[in-house]
Amino acid sequence: MKKSVAWLLSFALLLAIPTVLVPTVLMGRQAKETPLLVAIGGEPVSLDPFNVVDHLSPVIQQNIFEGLLALGDRNRLQPQLAREYSISPDGRAITFLLREGVTFHDGSNFDAAAVKVNFDFLRDPQNEMARRDLFDFVTDIVINSRYSITFKVDRPHYALAYFFAHPQASLKSARELEKRLQDRTYNLTHTAVGTGPFKLRQWYGGRRLELVANEDYWNKEAMPRVTGITFLFVREAAERLAMLRKGEVEVVYHLTDHEREELQDDQGHQLLAVPRQGLYYIGLDVKLPYFRDVRVRQAMNYALDKERLLRALAIAGRPAAGPLSPAVFGHYPLAPRDFDLARARELMREAGRAGGFAVTLHTRDSYIYRVTALEVARQLAAINIKVEVVTHSAGALFTLLDSESPVDMWVGYSIPHTGEADAQLRADFAPLRPLLDQARSMTELSRALDAYRQVQQAIYNDAPWLFLFYPTIQVAAHNNVRGLRSHPSGVFMVRGAYREVDKR
Repeated sequence: MKKSVAWLLSFALLLAIPTVLVPTVLMGRQAKETPLLVAIGGEPVSLDPFNVVDHLSPVIQQNIFEGLLALGDRNRLQPQLAREYSISPDGRAITFLLREGVTFHDGSNFDAAAVKVNFDFLRDPQNEMARRDLFDFVTDIVINSRYSITFKVDRPHYALAYFFAHPQASLKSARELEKRLQDRTYNLTHTAVGTGPFKLRQWYGGRRLELVANEDYWNKEAMPRVTGITFLFVREAAERLAMLRKGEVEVVYHLTDHEREELQDDQGHQLLAVPRQGLYYIGLDVKLPYFRDVRVRQAMNYALDKERLLRALAIAGRPAAGPLSPAVFGHYPLAPRDFDLARARELMREAGRAGGFAVTLHTRDSYIYRVTALEVARQLAAINIKVEVVTHSAGALFTLLDSESPVDMWVGYSIPHTGEADAQLRADFAPLRPLLDQARSMTELSRALDAYRQVQQAIYNDAPWLFLFYPTIQVAAHNNVRGLRSHPSGVFMVRGAYREVDKR
């Protein structure tokens, strides 16, 4: 009896220790039973794709769940759980033909009834899902047959099909949703039953989360090439980097700029930049006398050394050219205005503002915003613009911007809640709404994207803001790891990863 108790205590202690499995592939031997080890900066908010808005949770979710459509390179729509789709001529309905023979991880069938249960659950305000707004334009869902379903919408929308490819439009087992509908205390946060290439084995709170390969995965051409993925929750970036260098993990998400620089010349590891959908900018009140002249606004953009700003912040990012990050659906690539003080001073002279002027720049009292404001103020002094920086709490700044009081300049961050162009442009550039209304209602996607291209080009030319940078997240991995990529929407993708064995 004493031996049994001692054995149980020893076993419990082993479970309590956040052990790290060292992949023998890093020592030159292939061990098929070893999962891919990924260190991430914290725990996911939830494993429910309908109920998160953070950047960390989808890194895990995308291995487990799938949607009707997917996004490929250059934001091209691709079939996933739907084998094809069609949009009605008036743009007010989209019909999906679903794949047959697909099952969820719990063995339940994927069909039109399961799809309807998912979207009815998401759209029901009583369920309080964070991503409900993605489909607030859906008015009805009709099952045509077991493998055909139609969504009716209240208006044509150029991105109608795109919404069904959004990472947070991924589908879960209808059985799971029925459990929640019958018992509102049933926790969807810690359960995950999808159709994807990996299944949830266990979530050890505060320590790690384990996935195992789905041997019954429907897509035989994309079967998992590792037996599992283990995500280790490691909050300190320096500790994550140390674990990578010691071979205790194979992938790190993510690195600070300092850690990235440490690995820059490291031959044993690779770096990947994952774009985010956000934009940091300086807003301008273009009605003020000194900002009315477009040459002044363009001069201010030329006067900013954005690479130097990123170094001052010690964060990763890409200099911004326009209002949309490359990770936003509908983004059009524009060449950033390169730092050019001579050009900036010439434009100020042409505008009759060579002597400059004094303005106030308002910012939130937090690190990125405050340092951005101070660095922008320092750089604009080179074209004789004297900037006084005033800090506020986040709430006080939002109240100020919403008031009728004039605000010269402010540090802002913009991100589209739907992940596509119209949402961000409509929120930030109200004078363009008539043009945006036309573009949004176009049913031919290529025409709509061309219209949004013209809008972005017009914004670039008018320079109503100082476009600063699009943030990125830095990922590091051992050189033996292949198949890592960035989803077009900015989600780091691990599901296709595999090890390339060193044959030396």
